[in-house]
Amino acid sequence: MKRSYYKWLLAIFVVSVWVRIPNLDRPVSKHHEFNTAFFLIPMQIWEEEGIARHGFAPVYTYPGVANRPLHNTLFIRDHLDDRTYYLSFPSLSYVLPYVAFRVVGAPIAPLSLQIFNIVAHAGVLWLLFHALLLLTDARRALLGVCMYAFAPALLWFHGNGYTHHVLAQLGVIAVGYTYLRALRAEHRWWEVSLSVCLLLLLLTEWIGVFLGVVLGIATLVRWRSQPSKSRGVMAALLTSSVIAVATLIVQYEYYFGLQTYVDYQLGRFAERSTLVNDTHSTLYQAYAWLKWTATGYGVWMILVVAVVARYIYRTYRQLAALSLSYDQVEWLLLTGTPALLYHLVFMEFTVVHDYSVLIDGFLWVSVLAIGAQVWQRNFQWYILVAIVMLAVAQYYYINRPGTISRSGDPYDMYANIGRYIQEQVEPNQVLFIAGFSERIPSNNPQITFYAERNFIAVGDYREAVQRWTTADSVDAYFLQLERIQVDSTRSGVLK
Repeated sequence: MKRSYYKWLLAIFVVSVWVRIPNLDRPVSKHHEFNTAFFLIPMQIWEEEGIARHGFAPVYTYPGVANRPLHNTLFIRDHLDDRTYYLSFPSLSYVLPYVAFRVVGAPIAPLSLQIFNIVAHAGVLWLLFHALLLLTDARRALLGVCMYAFAPALLWFHGNGYTHHVLAQLGVIAVGYTYLRALRAEHRWWEVSLSVCLLLLLLTEWIGVFLGVVLGIATLVRWRSQPSKSRGVMAALLTSSVIAVATLIVQYEYYFGLQTYVDYQLGRFAERSTLVNDTHSTLYQAYAWLKWTATGYGVWMILVVAVVARYIYRTYRQLAALSLSYDQVEWLLLTGTPALLYHLVFMEFTVVHDYSVLIDGFLWVSVLAIGAQVWQRNFQWYILVAIVMLAVAQYYYINRPGTISRSGDPYDMYANIGRYIQEQVEPNQVLFIAGFSERIPSNNPQITFYAERNFIAVGDYREAVQRWTTADSVDAYFLQLERIQVDSTRSGVLK
């Protein structure tokens, strides 16, 4: 392959970083920067107390008796120190960036997590390019990479909006690529790599379960034609699955008890799965998925639909239709089926989380890269440039650079509240906060991150007094919010 294609791959990534620079290193505020703060909070606590003390699990109760009242159904309490943890997903998406920060000496800060996220994005683009190269030519592989690099949602979530699902993207494409190589290579190295990649994905996000099952079925289908390769791949899949289950049991049995952990997971499943919680109608669920897809991939989806429509047209008219190889069909199924199963099982999660459609991205870019052959000539560069510019414009429209968001709220409003708390509230004081609204919701890890302490949301001063306890000689502080800032005249120590 010509080196020029690697130059284009590098250029695509560099331009995507340049596009995101105006939104980097600003105070965490909007559009799922909730998650940025949510991931940084355990790292702050690990930094102070040590990650091993908490069993490498994301802890959300800061040290000190004044922080102990934190509790809701999102969290699970340990039976050793009465601290709260968030275990809806395995913990690798917390541990991996924290270890990276410690290795390079980076601070626990939004910019550190954003850089880690962008580096992971580079890994996704590299692996995606090489996976597509096994299925189509280099130009069409670059077209798929270009879509993944510049889709509005992927620009944002691979930059400012880090979460479990974003790191899982790296795991998904790593598993897919190593699976393709394991079927082609003579060396067992690729089977070992597949096992390691799937293990890491299983310890990151539950999409790994669906992908592992689909890969197992695909391997069984290939068994007759490639028995030796299929045995090696199946052994890799089973090994990673067994190690993942054993790791979770060992990690959480000591701190929480296996039954408590299982009950917690069943409760979270009941909240997020359409199988047991059909809160929204099927019509609304379909609308939500289409909405997230349209806003997440924007004008790129018009191109994907055009490819599919042209393929159907040429097939119907019995023209020179695109002939898909077995490997290409298998890849489209491997990228689409796990995502479909994930949405069907966790549709209640999909409905309320726009980043849930990130896992669909590999299917869309694969359809575009493989299906672009229906034009029977190279894609015109000026059309691609226009699409990229429209996608970037949508990204900036939703995530406006500068100091003020599209809604008119300043990006630093949570940071200002957090700094006020650090300056005015003593560590031994229980903190009650009133005045939350739609603009500043009470479920607010951004304030927690900047304040470096927990708080209790209350309706007003009277409720704060009623809930205040003098146990353990803990004092209390009442903080009143007014719109998007602290009302210092109505805030102070509870008497």
